[in-house]
Amino acid sequence: MDAIFKLILTISLYASVVGIIILLVKMILRNKINPKWHYIIWIVLILKLFIPFGPKSPVSLFNTVQQIPQQTNFNQMYLEHQQSIAPIEEEKTKIINTTAIQDSSLYLAAKAETAAPYIWFTGAVLMLGWLIYTNYTLQRKMKKFPDLAPESINQIFVECKEKMKVKKDIDIVIQNVISTPALFGIFKPRILISPNILKLSKKEVSYVLLHELAHYKRKDLIVNYLLLLLQLVHWFNPVIWYCFKRIRHDMELATDEKVLTLLESGERKEYGNALLSILASFNISKLAPRLVGMVDDKKNIEKRIKVIKMMDFFKSRQKTILIIGVICVVMLSGILLTGAIAKSEPNMEHAINTLQPMVTANIQSNIPTQSPIDEAIGVTIKSQTKNYANGEFSTEAHILLDTEEKDGVTKAYVVAGFATFQFENGMFVNVCNVVSFFSAVITFSKNENGEYSLVDYKMPNTTGGSIKLDDLNKKWSGDLNRYIADLTKQQEAQANQYLQSIGRTAKVVSSEGVAMEEFERIQEKSEALYNLCNMFFIDGDTVRDKYPRWIGSKEFIESGIRYTYETSKSKTTDGYDLVTFKKIKEDGTIANEYQYKMVGDEPQLVK
Repeated sequence: MDAIFKLILTISLYASVVGIIILLVKMILRNKINPKWHYIIWIVLILKLFIPFGPKSPVSLFNTVQQIPQQTNFNQMYLEHQQSIAPIEEEKTKIINTTAIQDSSLYLAAKAETAAPYIWFTGAVLMLGWLIYTNYTLQRKMKKFPDLAPESINQIFVECKEKMKVKKDIDIVIQNVISTPALFGIFKPRILISPNILKLSKKEVSYVLLHELAHYKRKDLIVNYLLLLLQLVHWFNPVIWYCFKRIRHDMELATDEKVLTLLESGERKEYGNALLSILASFNISKLAPRLVGMVDDKKNIEKRIKVIKMMDFFKSRQKTILIIGVICVVMLSGILLTGAIAKSEPNMEHAINTLQPMVTANIQSNIPTQSPIDEAIGVTIKSQTKNYANGEFSTEAHILLDTEEKDGVTKAYVVAGFATFQFENGMFVNVCNVVSFFSAVITFSKNENGEYSLVDYKMPNTTGGSIKLDDLNKKWSGDLNRYIADLTKQQEAQANQYLQSIGRTAKVVSSEGVAMEEFERIQEKSEALYNLCNMFFIDGDTVRDKYPRWIGSKEFIESGIRYTYETSKSKTTDGYDLVTFKKIKEDGTIANEYQYKMVGDEPQLVK
């Protein structure tokens, strides 16, 4: 539960930033866009709450926002603090004040950290219980009011449905549970009105019904329940509560606008008077579930009256408002729905990309790597082998044979291994297509902080295992084979660690030994199939060239989404081989599919 709460907290804080930015933008665009676009802008916040970690982008606002730490452990800090306090009796009086303050602060922080997830969960359960109870109570009370609206109301309602172009059968229920006109029920929608509405004029009744039909037409009831669900999860965040209140206000303004577009210019004033009349006659029950309806708080009613007065202005600037609205939503999405480009990630390829400028062979680099020297060697090897990283996850392994230090320069003699792994046939396979074990002499400079910077990188020429580089000949006999087993174990350990980090279980298949032989047998290669796949490569088809050249599967990550490329073989009704290529998204949906009928040497595209 602790991990879930920290995730919810992170999402809530990021969404708060998005909400505040949207509020500022809406303040700037106050009278420059119509209520419809003021309402649409909020979709950026809703998407952020559901998809908090979008694609990384250099224009993301979150590049300027410090990442929220996920690993702060006050319990551990408190224990460490307690262990650090071992005062001698004579010294207690000197340090008691500062120690007591620090000790109590850490103690309270540790207790709060432990209790917070349970407090959040309890609050969410209580709020869910309240929502269920109020909805159930309302449903039960509605059964006591089977009477539908009188014929006079129904006639007005039929006219309103025609005007709003609503064909759905919607009942009007007269009841005295909810005094304000409201729309209730997603699957079986009903308009709830109190007996007091019968005292209104025919025009006023039509405005009420048009307003509720506009809510139905715009799917506001679904949006309302969606807001309740998110409010339940983020109940502790006042910024989210305030933003949702503003969303509901904008919902009413946009609904008014929808109704006003159907009315004549002279009727708009009557609609405003109807709003004031209904506000004076009805009130909202505090214990009722959050419904969508015509009555709103008095402050927002003032805004709604102002919108009515501005309808002619909005109507005359429709194209301008459309352009401003679209630009605004697109820009906010690009800035707020994207993620920061991380400064450090566990993926090795990211480390290689970040550190590539510092490791060009035979060129002095000024970008320091972290100590100790083994880590500096690892970063250098990753950088030097970056161009061969054609799989999902790359590893490096090395054995430090010897070092020589002189005048702040360290020369390291190493044997190393490189591997890049990819999912094939459900196994995590080394797909490196180059010689992956080698020797090297790497020279570093070392600063006063113990950090290493690359000075020189040399690899010897090898012929039949004979090392021609004199420096390396001094350290070993030139036989790499005796180191391969240890290097392979390092690579496989890193691959297994990566699998664990992404929550996958798979057999790690290295480039040597029985495991690779087993994989070769599983492939079930066929010459005709191989030639068909080779045709994709020759034609430069980079998409279909990703499909396996055997009966089986490969996996690739594209734009953050995992896809499985699958090749299978079956028979057509007339007895020919039918080869099927499928690109399958991680949720099981098929992104692409090709089928070829193997007739002689000429494959025929069927699908």
